[in-house]
Amino acid sequence: MRKRLSQQEIFELIQSKQETKNLDFKKYFNWKKASNDEKLMIVKHILSMANTKDGGKIIFGVEDRTFKLKGLPKNNYESFDQTEVNNFLQNYTDPKFYCQVYKEEINGKLIVVIDVPEFEELAIICAKDAFSQNKTKHILKKGQIYIRTKKASSEAISSSYEMKELLELACSKRFGISSKEEYEKEIKEADEILNEMIRKEIEKYAYWEIIAHPVNYQEKLIEDIIKTKELIMKSQVKVRGNYFPYLQDISNFNTGIQFYAKQYEGGRIYQSGLFKMFTIMFIDNEINTKNLFNFVYIIHVVTMFFLFFKKIYGDILPKESINLSISLNGCLGRELYHRGIPLFDRGGPYICKIVKIAKEEKLKVSDLQTYYKEKAIAFLKHIFQMFNCEACDEDIIKYQNMIHENKA
Repeated sequence: MRKRLSQQEIFELIQSKQETKNLDFKKYFNWKKASNDEKLMIVKHILSMANTKDGGKIIFGVEDRTFKLKGLPKNNYESFDQTEVNNFLQNYTDPKFYCQVYKEEINGKLIVVIDVPEFEELAIICAKDAFSQNKTKHILKKGQIYIRTKKASSEAISSSYEMKELLELACSKRFGISSKEEYEKEIKEADEILNEMIRKEIEKYAYWEIIAHPVNYQEKLIEDIIKTKELIMKSQVKVRGNYFPYLQDISNFNTGIQFYAKQYEGGRIYQSGLFKMFTIMFIDNEINTKNLFNFVYIIHVVTMFFLFFKKIYGDILPKESINLSISLNGCLGRELYHRGIPLFDRGGPYICKIVKIAKEEKLKVSDLQTYYKEKAIAFLKHIFQMFNCEACDEDIIKYQNMIHENKA
C-alpha cells in the first residue's frame, strides 16, 4: 500500500494549479448520488493512472478550470467509501485493482483523494464493456488499455509509441531494467563523444563536469529534436555577462542535440532530459599563474548552473525530481583569490588538497524553482569547505544577492 499523503503534500498538489498525467481535479462529486455514467468516467481515470508511471491522484473539491480549493459539501464528502469505490472499480479491472480513498480537511475545506498506485507487474486491462445509460456512448471498452496523456486526459492507447512506453514500464518491473541503467547508457554514449570533442583539451586545465537527469526515465520526455533545441535555447542563462551553456556550435544527433565551443565547452542534451557537459574553469587574464581560482567567479558560475536547471526542468518536469551531479576537477594545490590577491583577510591561504570537488543530490524541481539561490549556496559552501575556507558564508550571500539583481 502506498504511503498516505500528508495534508501539506495534498496542499502542494493543489497549489501546483495544473492537471498532469498524475493529477486530476474535480469540483463536486457525490459517490452515492452519482449516475452510473459519472462513476464510469472516474473508473476510466483510475484505469489510466494505474497504467501511468507513478500512478496518480484524483482530488475532489478543487475547481478543474481555476484550480481553486472550493471544498466539498458535507454530504458529498461523506458519500465516499473506500470499499464501495473499489467494489465498483473491480468490475472493470483485469487483473483486480485496488486504490486508496481518503478524506481530509485542508484550510477549512473538505476534500477527498483517490490515490491510484502504478500497476504492480501487469498492465491493467478494462475487463468489460460499459455504455452510457442512453446507449449512445461507449464509455469503456473490454480489452482496452487506458493511459494518461501529456494533455492530462484519459485515453485508450492509440499509437505504437504509447504501447512501447507501457511495455518498457512493465519490463522494468518484471526484469529489473531501471531508470538508472537507461541513463547510464546515455551517459556512456555522451562521454564517448565528449571525450573526443572537448575533454582531452580541457583536461590540461581545471574544468567542470555536470550531469543532470530526471529520476524516472522516459525515452521521449521531450517530444522531438526540434523541441529539445528550442528548450535548451530558451533555458540559456546570462549572469554578469557570462552565458550558460554557451551555445556556439549546435548540431543534432539521433536522440537529442549537442553543442561545442572550441577548446572550452561541450555538451549534450537528450530527449530523455539527460544533460551532460564539460566546461573549462576560466582563470582571469590578470593572473599569470594557473594555481589561483577566482572566488567571485566560482559564485557566478555555480549560480548559473542552478538557474539553468531551474529553467530547463521547470519547463518539462515542474512536479518531479532530478538527480544533479556537479564536480570541479583539477583542484589540487589551487588557491582562492579575489581582486588579484589571495584571500588572507579571513585567515587564508585557502588551498585545496584534493583533485576533485564533487557533490551529487536529488532535488525536487519545485524546490529548485523556488529556492535555486539557496541550493546554489549549499553547493558553494561545500566547494569552499574543500578549500578549507569555512568563513565564506557572508560573502556568498552578498554576491548571490548581487547576481540575482543582475541576472538576465
